[in-house]
Amino acid sequence: MRTAAAGLLLMGLWSCLEGARGRPAAADMSALTREADRPSDSGNCALPDAWNGEWFLSGVVGVININQNSITGKGECVLQKSDKFIHKFLLYNRVQNCSQCIITSSPQQHPNVIQFKESYCVPSEEQYSFEELCDTITGNADLFTMFRLNAEPERCPFNGRYSFTYTQGYTECSNPVSQTETCVKDSEMMLHYKSCPDATEERNVKLECLGSWRNGENRYLIGRITHTMANSNEEIFRCFMYKMTDSGVQLAQSADATCNALYSPQEGPQTLTLTPENDPEPNCVFPLWLSERRSWHAMESDVQFRFAASGTSLRQYTGNSTDDDDVILETTCMRDFPTRITIGESFKAVMFATRGCSSGYMCMQFIKLNDQIVQLHQGRLAKTVDAACTKSYFSVNRTDWTTLIPTVASGVTCPFPGEYVVGPVPGNNVEPKCRQGTKISIGCARDSFVRFQPTAADGNVQCPKPVEEINLMEFVCHGHWKENEISFFIASDRKNYSARYCFMYQAESGSVRISSIPQRCPNLINPQNDLFNVTKFTECTASAANSVSSIFHVVIGLLFSSLLLGVGWR
Repeated sequence: MRTAAAGLLLMGLWSCLEGARGRPAAADMSALTREADRPSDSGNCALPDAWNGEWFLSGVVGVININQNSITGKGECVLQKSDKFIHKFLLYNRVQNCSQCIITSSPQQHPNVIQFKESYCVPSEEQYSFEELCDTITGNADLFTMFRLNAEPERCPFNGRYSFTYTQGYTECSNPVSQTETCVKDSEMMLHYKSCPDATEERNVKLECLGSWRNGENRYLIGRITHTMANSNEEIFRCFMYKMTDSGVQLAQSADATCNALYSPQEGPQTLTLTPENDPEPNCVFPLWLSERRSWHAMESDVQFRFAASGTSLRQYTGNSTDDDDVILETTCMRDFPTRITIGESFKAVMFATRGCSSGYMCMQFIKLNDQIVQLHQGRLAKTVDAACTKSYFSVNRTDWTTLIPTVASGVTCPFPGEYVVGPVPGNNVEPKCRQGTKISIGCARDSFVRFQPTAADGNVQCPKPVEEINLMEFVCHGHWKENEISFFIASDRKNYSARYCFMYQAESGSVRISSIPQRCPNLINPQNDLFNVTKFTECTASAANSVSSIFHVVIGLLFSSLLLGVGWR
């Protein structure tokens, strides 16, 4: 009977041991029997720490839990024996009142897989010794494979873009040629199977690698596959046998959640022949005003933009991480275009982009508003370079732009310096003249600071408790610019740099409007939402003697409303 190559090493060890060990002496056998008859005593046996956790075994319903003392469905560990090549464990099943031996190779193939052979579970009254029970496991016994549930994925042993042909059963599918796509995570790859006439249908399968190892001349890989028909662990876990060749990769895949029937990289239930294809080479470079800073953050989200040292590629990450697992978009500069804009500097280019496990060409445009503020618009994935920047894939609607600031941004001088008193805030259960207002100080304490502090709406009234003692919020300005008669500046919370705000300022017809919105810079101001009037304006001075120099009617917009009502100033 032919057995899979995955069991060859264990088979060889079994055969050698069977020929060399012989029967134990009668006294030794009876001693082992007495120990095996004490199932509650697990002090002589401890399962490997690397086995701890939850596992899946094909054909077994539910989760298999393994700890130091027991395996779900198999029993408690009673005795163990180990040498350089194999581990033996005697397990007692209390429910069935039987004992069985399991044998694994040493060392373990990979932390995410356990491969073992096992004896029958023999009733205790039959009085088998530990060695006798293990002797019943022959070299051609079935090899079982357990897959770790919730396993952390690992880098696939082969990455990149490939074309491939495949066989399924006795059918070879070579025309049309199938394709793989690179994923942004190096632990994943996408396989696009083309339909094979009268045999298979076109399908997309994502492979997530969970671990690989070498067994003699053979190399193995375990992974999770996802596709429309994969709804259970039986359909998700797969084992592969592969070989790296001068022309690519030869790969055999199991038909179920085992490593059975993999005889060689060319023989198995399904085989693939992968031929590498080159990714497009970069053909342009990002401008230094973008790439020199290396790392930028989007105001609107927790996405981080990181440029490669070469200046030819850009990665986008979630959060503050730069781990490969947190990459959401990877782009390489392919073709840049001259652009004309009315403000700042601009860079527009087509990128070869990979998002998730989808690749294509994407148009990107960056506008430099000042040294620390850049706006970005990126289009949708197109199949060709020429299509990427067309209207079908790239809209020039300015409301869709993303505002970027450096991951580490320095403070700059704030525009519109002065002290403003806003209020009173309605709804406070105090005398009207003592209702809480807010003093807004821009560029006074320091030229780069904006301060929000509660204050009495009427500074000449004695209130029961000085509201100035309640709270203070400080922001640092990072840059400003002007567009369409509207001035903008961006500031971040001194205590929470990730909390960033876009302030907008417009002066017309003797009045000044100020609006502010968290985490984004819109193109238009809407001064009709939650407006507050400034009751007093004072220039920044060191002495209160030079008090009011002018009075403005200033309208404070949306964010001032959220700051006043949303941070606990009641």
